[in-house]
Amino acid sequence: MLRLVLHFSGGGFLVFYNCQMSWSPPPVIEPTCDILSEKFHRGQALEALSQAQPVCYTLLDQRYFSGLGNIIKNEALYRARIHPLSLGSCLSSSSREALVDHVVEFSKDWLRDKFQGKERHTQIYQKEQCPSGHQVMKETFGPPDGLQRLTWWCPQCQPQLSSKGPQNLPSS
Repeated sequence: MLRLVLHFSGGGFLVFYNCQMSWSPPPVIEPTCDILSEKFHRGQALEALSQAQPVCYTLLDQRYFSGLGNIIKNEALYRARIHPLSLGSCLSSSSREALVDHVVEFSKDWLRDKFQGKERHTQIYQKEQCPSGHQVMKETFGPPDGLQRLTWWCPQCQPQLSSKGPQNLPSS
């Protein structure tokens, strides 16, 4: 019987009994997908966001937005005033540009604050009301064959788009 024991510096340990272990190569992360890299490729990100799928799915796809997690997803969508289930193909190019701007800006600010020991305050994530005082909605979204993640959004500030074609959204 194979057993793996991990010992931690605080004295704790974790034991896996009867497990299967195998060597795996590390994941390949391209710097062009890393939202905090100087080599981040905006064009590639914008092209990914133009797909006919909900933008909240695309944002969490690490092939295009490496390093982007659930908090960043929620905050960037709120700040760009985009409903999480809006199809990327229905957004105008300026709306997609604004979304990428908010992703990068929020990520950089959050990292800077973390290094300075400051707590980053969110506007929508885990809130009951948005900054405008509207009731926030919370639901689990994700691709049918993928991870489902909690999503917070404001129906008034982030209206659902119709699927009739590209639309400009109100800027924040």
